[in-house]
Amino acid sequence: MVGGIILRVLGPVEVCQEGGPVQPSTPQQRLVLGMLALRAGHVVPVDDLSDALWDGEPPPSVRNTVQALITRLRKVLAAQPEMRLTRYGDGYRLDAPADVVDAHEFRRLTGLARRAPDPLSAVATFDEALGLWRGPALADVAETPRAERLRTGLAAEWLSAMQERAGALMRCSRYPEAADQLDELFAAHPLRESVAGLLMEALYGCGRQADALAVFRDTRERLVEELGVEPGPELQQLHERILNGDPSLSTQEKAASGGRSAAPDPAGVQSAARLAVPRQLPAAARHFAGRQAELRSLDSLLDTLGGPAGALVVGVIDGMAGVGKTTMAVQWAHQAADRFPDGQLYVDMRGFSPSGQPATWHQTMRRFLDAFGVPAERVPADPDAQAGLYRSLLADKRVLIVLDNARDEQQVRPLLPSGPGCLVLITSRNKLTGLVTAECAQPVTLHPLTESDARDLLGHRLRERVTAEPAGAAELITLCSRLPLALSVAAARAATRPSLALRDLCAELREADSRRHALDTADPATSVWAAFSWSYRQLSRPVARMFRLLGLHPGPDVSVPAAASLAGVSIADARHALDELARAHLATEDVTGRFSVHDLLRVYANELAVTSDNEASRARAVHRLLDYYLHTGHAAVMLLSPGDEPLKLAGPKPGAVAEQMSDNVAALAWLDSEHRVLAGLADQATAAGLDTHAWQIAWLLAAFFHRRGSRPDLVTALDNTMRAAVRANDGDGLGRTHRALGYSLALSGSVDAGLVHMERSLALFRELGDLAGQACTELAMIRAFESRGQYREALNHAQQALELYEQVGDRKGQARALNAVGREYGLLGDQQQAWTFGMQAVKLFRDTGDRYGQGMAWDSLGDTNQRLGDHDRAVMSYQQALSRHREIGDRYSEAFTLNRLAVACRAAANPLAARGAWQEALAILDDLHHPDAEQIRANLAELDRHDRDVSALITAPAWGQ
Repeated sequence: MVGGIILRVLGPVEVCQEGGPVQPSTPQQRLVLGMLALRAGHVVPVDDLSDALWDGEPPPSVRNTVQALITRLRKVLAAQPEMRLTRYGDGYRLDAPADVVDAHEFRRLTGLARRAPDPLSAVATFDEALGLWRGPALADVAETPRAERLRTGLAAEWLSAMQERAGALMRCSRYPEAADQLDELFAAHPLRESVAGLLMEALYGCGRQADALAVFRDTRERLVEELGVEPGPELQQLHERILNGDPSLSTQEKAASGGRSAAPDPAGVQSAARLAVPRQLPAAARHFAGRQAELRSLDSLLDTLGGPAGALVVGVIDGMAGVGKTTMAVQWAHQAADRFPDGQLYVDMRGFSPSGQPATWHQTMRRFLDAFGVPAERVPADPDAQAGLYRSLLADKRVLIVLDNARDEQQVRPLLPSGPGCLVLITSRNKLTGLVTAECAQPVTLHPLTESDARDLLGHRLRERVTAEPAGAAELITLCSRLPLALSVAAARAATRPSLALRDLCAELREADSRRHALDTADPATSVWAAFSWSYRQLSRPVARMFRLLGLHPGPDVSVPAAASLAGVSIADARHALDELARAHLATEDVTGRFSVHDLLRVYANELAVTSDNEASRARAVHRLLDYYLHTGHAAVMLLSPGDEPLKLAGPKPGAVAEQMSDNVAALAWLDSEHRVLAGLADQATAAGLDTHAWQIAWLLAAFFHRRGSRPDLVTALDNTMRAAVRANDGDGLGRTHRALGYSLALSGSVDAGLVHMERSLALFRELGDLAGQACTELAMIRAFESRGQYREALNHAQQALELYEQVGDRKGQARALNAVGREYGLLGDQQQAWTFGMQAVKLFRDTGDRYGQGMAWDSLGDTNQRLGDHDRAVMSYQQALSRHREIGDRYSEAFTLNRLAVACRAAANPLAARGAWQEALAILDDLHHPDAEQIRANLAELDRHDRDVSALITAPAWGQ
């Protein structure tokens, strides 16, 4: 062990132990350990490790490979109780004190050296820090681009420390020693103007003027020959001063000034100005909650500092108003400040200021020049010349520049330095995609806090009140939508009224008008609504209108076609508006093509719609929206259940355009994406007095929930449908709703209640003279009697349905009824009749082109063959059914038939095939989040234990189509 160091990366990667250093056995292990060591105490995502090891082209088994590397590293570290390598989420963290990792100790010591009270102490501390190096950092790790960037960044830190040590030596008038050190550095870095300048100064301090001038000539020749550029103004100014024998560079002058050395001086700036080190960061928050993943993302920027010549390191924190961008930027900047010994610059660019006057880049640049202490007479009048001086000042320096609250790329791009030693951190409410594209900036998007982090924030502000009122705190977090600014305002309101219970504060926030008042403050900088308004004012008129109309949408998200119908514009115009809202963080594209609006922003948008758009305009927008969802949803349900009766829909309003569904997969995907929206729209239609829309949308929702097996949601949807149909005095709607509710109750085990609703449905359709409606209800009643084992009654209803469909000439309905008749004969034990009617159903389904029905019929024939004991033909029938289900993308029916196929395979003494079929069914049902997945799990578990009664599974299935 070297001092207290255990883990060494400044050279070959190794772990120090009592018996001597131990190295991980492979270059890949050493690279992973090096990355974990450099970010000790922080989680390193598996994706970062993967990119480092394979440069963006990992093998398929990447996670297993990384896990194997971690397992071996744990064995290497097993003898070190100070270190623990653990899994956190989707990454790994090395918990180790900073002073046992040589890289972190090096940084600590160089920070002490820079703050040393005198140059002698600085030299001694620099020597201690540099003594930790045993060669190039990460010398024996896997050679990948990421490893090279890490190595280059550490080498830049070593070079910076060496230069600063040389400067400290010169301040002690130890010029010969400084010259010897710098001569070696110059040989290794002949194009580094900062090294050349220090060497020239050291040689001049030794009285070797000619040698100092020769260094300049050599440097100039190399720069011109290899890079095609002249030396920078700083080095040229130093050359002129040495050439003219500037007395301020003499040893005597330095001794008189306490040994301070005059380093190269851009634009003739005096040493007093040169020595100014700005420390402009605002105070960090007293309590900072969460954001660990985002902070780690910013930490990774430090790995790229000092990279290839000219490389710029830029981070962009974006997010909606009030999400905490400035707080996080300042928090991280304070944590990283020691890495930037030449200063930290900060400015509020006022891109979204209530004053409406964003700071210009040249105003900001002049402020930065003042921060470095550049005398006014030395600052050029021309902004472009100022920019040149600014870049020269930052050349070869390590400065952190925080540009807060930027409006767009043009406002900040001129403030970006040209060298690799600086890091620029920008915050904006807009996505600065131009910087990400052109400057390779790393974007970090902030979202509202997690529930636990929001509670942490409240707990710091309100302390024991959060513990005493957990329910009130939870509701407060929900009402503030986990937005840090809103939580802070609400917490401040509670803190100034200590007698106010949190539940009473929540009561104030529940209503939109009260919420605005409660979250508003007299200070525009801390008012939630004022913060929103600054973003809204930047929008163009069409985009501002789209934002207001989104306040009329129930959420939680909206597709581009839905937004187009809401606004009555083209798909292209809607996409453009939503993209602009996303760039401004007034909407979020969490899933491609779907945009969500934060809950508080939705309240704000709705308020704007009420105050800015007239009532008639809002009503037309809501009607277009309802028409879009109703007509598109109806097309989806008819694809998924082609045997169902279509609804009688009124034509859509102008501007509302329904989507066309290509197949079952697209239909189910649309309903999966929109069912939460449909639930909100049913209520919205009721509130708007559009009761027909209300019951029809709720009916579509019920059809979807039935297919998903979500029985509680289904009952709720049908209850809403019933109330809306009653208000609309719509007999068709009531008949459909009673039928669907009765069917759902029967499947859930409430057979008597279910039959009551289905009898009521039959009566309503008889009153209407709707034979097709009666037939559909007769078919629905079959399941209720089947569940009781009353197969004769079920057969009677199937035969009545067949007669009704024959009367109306509905051939698809006839096919469905034929299939039902055959099924009931099979359950009654008459397999010959079951086979006859089943084959008639298959033929009629084929003649009508109904592949969905063909799948059902072949499934029923599989049951018949299974009861006949012909397991091989049963398997063939089920495979025919599967083929039809898969052709149309009907995954639910596919899972249903796979279950039957597994039973047949089990009966045919083929447990391996049975297991495979059940596993396929389980994968589908899990993917669909269907509750019947549990029955399949039980079947698989039973397969592991012992045989089961196959016939029971056939005659009394636990779940149905």
